Amino acid sequence: MTAGDLTQLRTVGGHFLGLRAAALALRVLGLRAAALALRVLGLCAAALALRVLRRALPRLRFAS
Repeated sequence: MTAGDLTQLRTVGGHFLGLRAAALALRVLGLRAAALALRVLGLCAAALALRVLRRALPRLRFAS
């Protein structure tokens, strides 16, 4: 993820795109309950999930 990508995620539109990306990533990882909770809890949960995913994604890329 580049610095430009992170800037886009900080915009209002980026939050909505980030919510979709986070939900998709959670589904791919098999965490369907977490994806459902993300939808129910809304943008606060999405922002938290994005922070967690930003930390986890580099590790997941190197693990595969």
